[in-house]
Amino acid sequence: MENQSWLKKIARRLGPGHVVNLCFIVVLLFSTLLTWREVVVLEDAYISSQRNHLENVANALDKHLQYNVDKLIFLRNGMREALVAPLDFTSLRNAVTEFEQHRDEHAWQIELNRRRTLSVNGVSDALVSEGNLLSRENESLDNEITAALEVGYLLRLAHNTSSMVEQAMYVSRAGFYVSTQPTLFTRNVPTRYYGYVTQPWFIGHSQ
Repeated sequence: MENQSWLKKIARRLGPGHVVNLCFIVVLLFSTLLTWREVVVLEDAYISSQRNHLENVANALDKHLQYNVDKLIFLRNGMREALVAPLDFTSLRNAVTEFEQHRDEHAWQIELNRRRTLSVNGVSDALVSEGNLLSRENESLDNEITAALEVGYLLRLAHNTSSMVEQAMYVSRAGFYVSTQPTLFTRNVPTRYYGYVTQPWFIGHSQ
């Protein structure tokens, strides 16, 4: 009886309008809680999705980097083998003869086969003598010329347009280079060569 009388007192004090307002406040409170909970769940899902995406990107970059490192190691080993034991091909021997004929020219290019290998591009003895880091006083210079042509063949095979690597090249201190980006005009060879040998990555190597 006492409880009923207490409820009647509250009902008399709280009119219909107050009851509606109270219900509205309760509904609003629960809606706010549910919305907040949904936002938290969506935020966690977004963070998890972004984390997975970043992990996938990192894994893809690692694989691509490892692939390029393996390719560089392969090319380096190929160059070493070519220096020690060059292939005894008539065309390679002719390339050495051609180098001896053109080494005094301001700029020169030696090509074996445009479809299969890259050209060796070089500068004169006089230009080489002007560089502190450059020298042709090398007993294995002939081997290096033929090795550069062999590596040009490997570079042409290894390089493709879909690769992230913009350019691959071999640059010699003896005044010549091989690059996957061809030098179309002989007159541009000195500029490109000195562009290579003045780079920090070239200067930083002692041999």
